[in-house]
Parts: sequence; C-alpha cells; structure tokens
Amino acid sequence: MKKIFAALCTLLLVPTMASANSDLVSIAELHRQTVERGRWTKTYDTPNGELNVDIPILVPDVEKCPVITVENDRPFTSEIADVMLKNAFERNGMTWFRYDMNSQPFDVSWGTLGMGMTTDYESAKEFGMNTGEWLGEKWSNYDAKPNDYRYPWELDMNSSYIRGGTQTVAEAMACFQHVIDEAYPNKGYMIAPKRIAIHGSTAIDGENNGGKGYYTIRAEQVVNGIPMIGALCSTLGDNSFRVAYGSTPETDRIANRLAPYSLGSDWRTDVYLKMYTSSNTDYSVYVSMNRIRTVEQEDVPLAPLDRVLESIEKEITTGRIRNIHALRLGYMRYSNPEMEDYAWAVPMWVLDCDYVPSGKQRVVDSFHEHFELNRWEAYEFAQIPLNAQTGEMKIITTGDEATFAVPEMTTWEDVQ
Repeated sequence: MKKIFAALCTLLLVPTMASANSDLVSIAELHRQTVERGRWTKTYDTPNGELNVDIPILVPDVEKCPVITVENDRPFTSEIADVMLKNAFERNGMTWFRYDMNSQPFDVSWGTLGMGMTTDYESAKEFGMNTGEWLGEKWSNYDAKPNDYRYPWELDMNSSYIRGGTQTVAEAMACFQHVIDEAYPNKGYMIAPKRIAIHGSTAIDGENNGGKGYYTIRAEQVVNGIPMIGALCSTLGDNSFRVAYGSTPETDRIANRLAPYSLGSDWRTDVYLKMYTSSNTDYSVYVSMNRIRTVEQEDVPLAPLDRVLESIEKEITTGRIRNIHALRLGYMRYSNPEMEDYAWAVPMWVLDCDYVPSGKQRVVDSFHEHFELNRWEAYEFAQIPLNAQTGEMKIITTGDEATFAVPEMTTWEDVQ
C-alpha cells in the first residue's frame, strides 16, 4: 500500500515539475523581454519604508547560452617571455621585466594567482603592467578627491570625469583592451567594465584636494558574449555572493570544511581585471584570464523575466532589501572538490543590493558611523545570486556543500 501511495505522489508531482519548466525561454527571448520592458522602475512599500527602484536590467544580446568549463590561460607567449626575461631588473625586492609595447616602455610582473610573484614563465598565471606616470613609484595622487563610484550604465562612456585630465572612460577601456590583445595574442579575448571609481571627480561636489584625478576600473571577461561575473564559493572578497553575517568559531569551521569548493572555481580560475589610469599613456593594469576548456551544453533554457522579478519582489516585501543597484545575467563559476584546476561556468542572475538581515540594523549604523565606505564596501552591500532556470534567490550566509557544488542544469530536451 505504501508503495502505491508513493507512486501516486510521484505522478502528482510530474505535472507540477513540467509546468515549472514549460515556460523556459532562450537567452535571445529573455533579452527581448528586457528590451520590451525597459528600465525596472517601481516604488515598493516595505516594512522599512519606500524602496524606489530605477535601474536597467542587463541580459547579454546573444543567441545561445552555453554551459562551459574554463581554466586559467597563461599570459604572453614563450617568445615574448624570453624577451622580458632578458630585461629583468630588481626593485624593492621584486623582479620586474621591462617590455616595450608599440614603442612605449612598460614594467611587467608575473604572478601565480595568490601564491606570490614569479620569474618562472611556466608558473605565470597573471600579470601586472605599468607605464607612463604609473611606472615604478611615480604616481603619488592616490588620495585625489572627491571620489565617485559608478556602474558603467550610470556614466557617459565618451565623457571625461577626472580633474586635470581628458581621458574618457571609453578611451580607458580601449587601452585596457589593447593590453589584453597584446598579452593574449590572437585569442580574441574581450573585456567589459564592471565598476568604475573616479578619484578627483569633476562630476560631483565634495572635498577637492587639488590632486590629479584618475580612474580605478574593475572589469570582467566576456565569454560567448556573456560576462564572467564571479565564483559561487565560500571565499570572501570580490567573489563573495553572500549576505553579511557574524563570524563565530562554528562559521569558521564551516568555511574550512567548504574550502575545497573554492579551489577550482576561485583560486585557480580567478578572473582579475583591474586598471588605474590617468591618461591614454599613463596607467597600471592587473590581469588574469580564462580560456574555454570544454563546452558541456551548447545552449540551455532560462526562466522568463517575470519569474525572476517575482522572486526579488517577494524578498522586497520582507524589508530586508533596502536599495537595488543592479540586476544582470552572466556566468558564475562553480567547482567540486576534485575540480582543482578548472570550473564550470553556468548562467546566473546577480542582484546588487543593500541587504540588512533581521536584527543587523545596529551593526550597519555602527559601520557607517565609524568608517567612510563606498557603495560596494558597505556592510550591507550584497551580491545575491538567482538561479537562472528557476528564478529562485540564493540568500547565502555560510552555505553548505549543495550551495557550492556544480548545479544540475535543465536542458532543452528536458522541457520538450
């Protein structure tokens, strides 16, 4: 009798599961939905007052959304590395390489993805490159004010915002892309800006200390036309996609237990793209990039836009979301413990917002009272992932093995 009852329950679940998948769409259709909708503009009543949303919803304009695996790609070629090694020199206990690119001198360093610098080309996984006013220790205007912190869509890319300079954001990105082209010849790797800090900004009022202005640009690698947003793992820092929580010995033990899920997805495949720049001939960049290792699925279906927004709006009603900065679709990297040198890249939504867990308002107030924080450093700032195929929000604190393991993906065959 129990077996018959279990079988009946299973049969009852089948229509529900089928209906949940029946409205999945292609990424091209999802992009069409976002264009048709336009900006997400709405005012919500919450237990903590009104929440005003006015942002673009960003979905890549591509035809397919493949699921891939990626691995680190060593910069330069062995021939370029040989030229650099012949021009090695020491400065402040570090080995640098002088290299001319288009008749412009650069100081270059090789890194090993969190394991220090190296002079062994076979161990090189990342690099730094400085030129012009950023060579050596020439640049001295790090404290230029006022500071402004913007997403790319909040700026006119063809305008300059730095005091004492004329470089536009688009020109800065062209210089950044040129470095990528030179460091990874004939690879066709593309990057796009993610966040832009403007030091010595001419666009806002504030303390003006007269220092020459510059940009700090954080960028992302774009693979198959889709941005590589980060890694879903237990590691903190730029790749943290968890909401704030208090650290205890128990949470530390959990983090140590889950650390193997970070090796392939974060440490070994970290995409680090950072640029300091004050003109088209004066800048410093730090770079690590990935290459496609395998294509696991040529294309996967995604949840329609309405389902994604419904999930977010449900959380808005709790009052924990205090501000919304960005909503976009991109790749998130995952790895299981045995995947030490590579990661899966799967589609995922990411919501940038201010998120205050229940009972944490005093902590937030204290941080703002004692620290001068930009919008991305604030205690309450969170990058919250949403499953791209179900729309489900992932409100993660410590997480567990299921949180960080490579997820099962629904295929087009599953929905037919």
